[in-house]
Amino acid sequence: MRPLIIRRTIVIVTVLAATLAVAAPAHAATSWVTVGSDHGRALDESQGLTVIRRGGTVEYRYTGVGTIPAGVAARGYDHVGDPDSVAGWYVEPYQRSDQGAEMFRAQAPDGTWSEYVHALASGEAYNNSWDAISPDGAWMLAGEWGTMDRLLGFATPGPNPAAVPGANLPTAFTVHLDHAVRDVQGCEFAPRR
Repeated sequence: MRPLIIRRTIVIVTVLAATLAVAAPAHAATSWVTVGSDHGRALDESQGLTVIRRGGTVEYRYTGVGTIPAGVAARGYDHVGDPDSVAGWYVEPYQRSDQGAEMFRAQAPDGTWSEYVHALASGEAYNNSWDAISPDGAWMLAGEWGTMDRLLGFATPGPNPAAVPGANLPTAFTVHLDHAVRDVQGCEFAPRR
């Protein structure tokens, strides 16, 4: 199922790029400069990408089945979703195919890791497709796979002291959507206009 979604994403990006190229004024074409490119490898770059800023350094970090640490996989977490980062903190979402608890692994700005397990509440799907951290770092949204009319909110593992490593990370709030969406692969916060 994941390769289909990846292909669909590539098609959407390609169509969007073609639309922008046609719709852009002639002078806009000269303002874009290619600074690099990359090809996402299926094994370790197929699920997501985030930018981690720590001090003056910038790191681009991908996730995929090949990035799951052996110890995490041995505990049954066999899927890592689309991660996010804020203020040097990095958080990646995990799920288990046995439909057990979800998990978020957080890396602190100093490089240390901690784990936050979310015991599923009644009606929650086991899949943990992505996480998106609020700009202030306090709150995080996460998404389930399939057709959903909500997003789940949590205290952000790491920056928010309400999230305690080793303790259950409960759902803190729910964002109810005005219509159902299907197979959401990521989310981003934007300033209100």
